[in-house]
Amino acid sequence: MRLSSLVELLTDECKFLLCPMPKADWLGLLRHAVEQRGERHPMFPLMHQFEGDFQIFQPELGQSKDVLALNHSVVDVVRANIHTLVDMGVLSQ
Repeated sequence: MRLSSLVELLTDECKFLLCPMPKADWLGLLRHAVEQRGERHPMFPLMHQFEGDFQIFQPELGQSKDVLALNHSVVDVVRANIHTLVDMGVLSQ
């Protein structure tokens, strides 16, 4: 899934108001929040990935039918998860 697809999903479809910022600033805010709540923070298990060179979002892979179908499936799964988190009250709009 490309980052632009996630941003479009969150802003256009789910109506979240996002504030773009450099990765270093975002990571600093996340690190502070995780330090405050420790292992209870939902992002705690992922911090080593965010702070490393791990690529969360895939680079452009081309436009083959297989790649487009896979990306569409991933977007559908992410969309369903976002709606579930909103319904559970974990995310608020």
